[in-house]
Amino acid sequence: MINTALAATALAALLAGAPGTAPPPCKPVDRDPKASVKVNTATVGSDGRQLTVNLTYICTKGTQLAVAAAQPPRTGTAPKYERIGAGVTTPDCDGTSHTADIIASPRKPFTGTWQRNAAATVGANLLLVEGQCSYLLVGDVNNSMTLS
Repeated sequence: MINTALAATALAALLAGAPGTAPPPCKPVDRDPKASVKVNTATVGSDGRQLTVNLTYICTKGTQLAVAAAQPPRTGTAPKYERIGAGVTTPDCDGTSHTADIIASPRKPFTGTWQRNAAATVGANLLLVEGQCSYLLVGDVNNSMTLS
């Protein structure tokens, strides 16, 4: 999934320690049985380079809510993405339903502008990050979402 790959790559870069030092092993973590995330819409900004992803989520724990999008959409083969965007925010994990708008800012590679009324892969992940460990609590991916 493009969103998992982007989140993992970004997280690895942020959490890289000093050369030659290994991070401590990640401990098992109890999952959040109430956790859910659903991508609702993805709207192209007026400049064509920003993409606002609207989602609904519920959590009792979690430290990051991340979104990613790619055009053209993911297919059975590995397409060359012309546009990739990603963004992250801190979720409100109080056990109730929330909606959030997260900006998926351009990431390399990004050529041209997001294409309105065209399909894209759009996804969201709810993550729990503790020290150098990242746990995927829940995710949602739509491989054929039409951008508005």
